[in-house]
Amino acid sequence: MNSKTTFISGFILSVLLFCTGLKAQEDTLLTDDIVVVRSFEPTISNAIKLTTEPEIIKPQQQPPAFEYEFLPLSFQSDFTPDTIKAAKIKGEPLSRLYKSYVEGGIGNYLTTYGKVRINNTRSRNGLWGIALDHRAANEGIDATPFSGYSQNAARVHGTRFLKKHEISGSAGFSRDGIHYYGYPKFFFAPQDFNADDIDKDDIRRTYNLLNAKASIQSFHADSNALNYKGNLQYDYLFSGTLSDVNEHRVLAETRFQKYQDKVLTLVDFNIDYNSSTAQTANPDVENNFENLLISLGPAIEANGENYRAFFGVKAFAEHTDETSFRFYPNVHLSYNVYENYIIPYAGVTGGIERNNINQLRMQNPFINPGSELRNENTRYDVYGGIRGAMSSNMSFNVKASYREVADNTFFAGQNLNMFSNPALILPFNSTIDVMYDTLRTTQLTAELTYFDEGKLNATLRADYYGLEPLNLPRAWHLPRFTSTLTARYNLRDRIYATADFFFVGSRDVPSTDITDEPVTSALYTRTLKPYFDANLGIEYKPNKLGLFVRAHNLLAMRYEIWQNHPSQRFNFIFGFSYNLMGD
Repeated sequence: MNSKTTFISGFILSVLLFCTGLKAQEDTLLTDDIVVVRSFEPTISNAIKLTTEPEIIKPQQQPPAFEYEFLPLSFQSDFTPDTIKAAKIKGEPLSRLYKSYVEGGIGNYLTTYGKVRINNTRSRNGLWGIALDHRAANEGIDATPFSGYSQNAARVHGTRFLKKHEISGSAGFSRDGIHYYGYPKFFFAPQDFNADDIDKDDIRRTYNLLNAKASIQSFHADSNALNYKGNLQYDYLFSGTLSDVNEHRVLAETRFQKYQDKVLTLVDFNIDYNSSTAQTANPDVENNFENLLISLGPAIEANGENYRAFFGVKAFAEHTDETSFRFYPNVHLSYNVYENYIIPYAGVTGGIERNNINQLRMQNPFINPGSELRNENTRYDVYGGIRGAMSSNMSFNVKASYREVADNTFFAGQNLNMFSNPALILPFNSTIDVMYDTLRTTQLTAELTYFDEGKLNATLRADYYGLEPLNLPRAWHLPRFTSTLTARYNLRDRIYATADFFFVGSRDVPSTDITDEPVTSALYTRTLKPYFDANLGIEYKPNKLGLFVRAHNLLAMRYEIWQNHPSQRFNFIFGFSYNLMGD
């Protein structure tokens, strides 16, 4: 069947269906035969899917553009504000200063005490002052020869302030009198006399010291400028009692420093000349010592936000009979771990320290001035520790060090068995000789400080020493443990209290007493007992006039400061203080 035939057949079928429908409207049901031309082929149209997710379309808005026009109009008002006075800022009032100060007192052991200070007050141009000091005791210690002493000193000083410099100078004189009372009990045992038979004039020594010093220092504000300072000092020590002593010392010290790229470069250059002459136990023999020390110390110092580094060397030229040269490191490092609360540090140093009669008698007034003199040579001193703060009022320092010192000074030796006739007793019998040896020392130090400005200041310190002399059997007169506690208290600027506590461990000293512990076939040793000393002072000063009392050795202990030299027991001074010529 062709396409044309198919079309005709379809058309006839459509007409028939239409006709049938018309009849159906008339509620007439007719049945006819339906001829199927071809089989039914059902089809489904393809679905069209949306493959993209919905998106929010953000409308773009243009910000409105505004144009402002300022009209030159002003509002007139009849209101007039009140006038306010200028504010004045008042600083803290300056404390009143006095041009002079006097202190005086008396105590047991027939002790007399005095102090005078005269000086200018605040000045832009400079400072000047006069100082006078006196202290003496005329009563002896029991069971010893006369042990009185006297200390007198006078000093004038002045400082001139310039635009970029400071010039200062001073001159002074001191006169110290002592008595060699250090005779042990066994020295009198076989004799026909006792300690009271020794006349005080026969054992009296007087040291006179003249001192003069001049210095200059620059203060250039520019860190790139060269700053410098220099000191020139002259000391003359002499004694005409018992035996002649004459000592001259000239010391010149200089320092030059300059910053280069935040690094400080500095150079120290010093010259130290000393000449000493002292009579020995033999009146026909004198001990002479002439020595020259020249030192040079270049170094650099760098400081960062949390660290400090110091690197340098020390060079010494020493001339006595011959000239010798020595070099030492000079290094110090520290690091601030946390806001000054923990600062570890370490370093190594060394050098030569001057020894002369004046310095030795300041350490031990009972030395034999005719002893041999040597300078102490610290070959090395290695140290390290931690310092810092526990709070805003409390700081600490813990340190350990190990050093070796050649020609370390030891105070030891008395030739007490040389004389059996009382008429031949010489003051040299009770003097303490000076000995030297190489000493290795291990030192541990712990220190704690409390500071409350204007109220309480206190420091506690303890030191342990491990002592190893190279040749001597003992480290004579040196303790292995010491401890100190010092405190100062201010109560409303009216009551001032001071307290000092000292503990010194046992010390070994040489002896000629055969009843003591033998060290060698001809040498004996005795151990000085440890001692504790407590001092207390209280001053009440409501205005210009004040009253004070100062007590020493509160426990009234009888201990030996030096071999065969016992201390005074409980002693005190009661006195007054007064301020004059206030501004």
